[in-house]
Amino acid sequence: MTDIFFGSLISGKIFRIILALCTLVFFISLIHRDIQTDENRLGEQSYWFLQEGQVNLKSIPFILNWSEEFLVYHKGIIWIGAVTILVFGWSVYSLKIITLVFFLVSVYIILLLLRKYDTAVRFMALLLLITVPLMFLRSFEFRPEVFVMSFGLASYFFISKYFQFQSVKFLILSATLAALAFLCHLNGVIFCVSGFLILVFRSQFKNALVFGIICAPIASVYFWPLIYYNNLGEWWNNLRNWPSHSFSSQVDQGVWGFILKLITEHKRFFWGPEVIGISVLFLLSLITRLKYLWKNHSLIVLYLTINIVALALLGSHKASRYLVYHLPFMAVIISLALTSINKGKNLLVKYVFSAAILLELSFFFFQAYDTFEKKRNHSLIHRELSEHIEKNSSVIAPWNFIYNEIDNYDIYNFKTYEYLQEQRDEPFTALEILEDLNERQVDYLILNRIMKEERRNWFKGWDIPQNTFFKEVFRTNEYLILKRNG
Repeated sequence: MTDIFFGSLISGKIFRIILALCTLVFFISLIHRDIQTDENRLGEQSYWFLQEGQVNLKSIPFILNWSEEFLVYHKGIIWIGAVTILVFGWSVYSLKIITLVFFLVSVYIILLLLRKYDTAVRFMALLLLITVPLMFLRSFEFRPEVFVMSFGLASYFFISKYFQFQSVKFLILSATLAALAFLCHLNGVIFCVSGFLILVFRSQFKNALVFGIICAPIASVYFWPLIYYNNLGEWWNNLRNWPSHSFSSQVDQGVWGFILKLITEHKRFFWGPEVIGISVLFLLSLITRLKYLWKNHSLIVLYLTINIVALALLGSHKASRYLVYHLPFMAVIISLALTSINKGKNLLVKYVFSAAILLELSFFFFQAYDTFEKKRNHSLIHRELSEHIEKNSSVIAPWNFIYNEIDNYDIYNFKTYEYLQEQRDEPFTALEILEDLNERQVDYLILNRIMKEERRNWFKGWDIPQNTFFKEVFRTNEYLILKRNG
């Protein structure tokens, strides 16, 4: 019975129903998706780069001169965002959709990598990819991870073609794409490292040098403006003193810091429900089918191994979101292992894998439910709020208010006070923030329901202390607007 269920689960009728249902849920979930915090940061950077030719973050003044020039930014994704805004206009949905396009490119590459296998193998890899809660979220968020993943996966595809056909054009394409991954996020350097080392391990020393020579000038585009304008020192100072996350301790630990990062890398794979399911399946695949995988698919196994070690050593910090870089490779390896297991007779292994697959699907549907719960028509909400705020005034608001309204107001973000609070021994009081906003001549203050319910927020319960600075002008269950007196 277990044998029949497992076969149907990975390639039979049950599998087809699950694939169709998950795909449908995925695409329906895209409508009115919530706006993630960094989408505001990166979207605004792209906007100002397009408008003024340099990146800044005007919604967070008073922090490391960000409102004048923002130096520590992901160049590739900001350029892509600026082009997207130029062509399709200023909207969070245009930025989300370009991310989705890159995700779908990755899907296509996976199909190409597995095209010599049965349809069930290819579609199993896709099912595994879209049901990872982390990927479910990131595939429609304007953040660097999917862009890095897409360029990195394409780089692997072409280096595999190089080993197959020994054509230098594939080597050039692979190196170029690896460097583009780096430009989208510094962590993308892992694809430059993996491409170089995979050639070394295959005794392709000359071509490894060629790969590095191609990567270097493209990757150096990130640093060239910093050197040319003598901003490298300020860039490094910004990086070491980043609010909420300082890199100083990592840098100062030296060799021991790298050792510690390597031996704690497992934390990234088991950070939470967003990655646990796929990580369990991946670990089971290695435990039960490593010999088979190494014998028949050594290139992708070795490449992913180098990627994992490189990210552990060179990654900025131990965030689960960077596991996105590995997910396509993990999905391919798991799908190949599942096919091999299906041909075997070990019912215990099939039972364990069946349970792990169902665990992953349960995490997916929990994430989907949470995503549907957070859906908001932000364009409509922002338009309704703007009816109660005079045009060209200054507003401090939830960060996503920049979308569709950045041309109409000087918009500030409460993140400013989160960062400023880190420089204080005592937290701000609501009255202190109102007084400070009044001194800075901010005209309006918008509080949302999250700020009302958040336990540690300054305006919990929308409890506005008696003051002479601001008065209430509009209230719903979702939003409260205050206007400065005078």
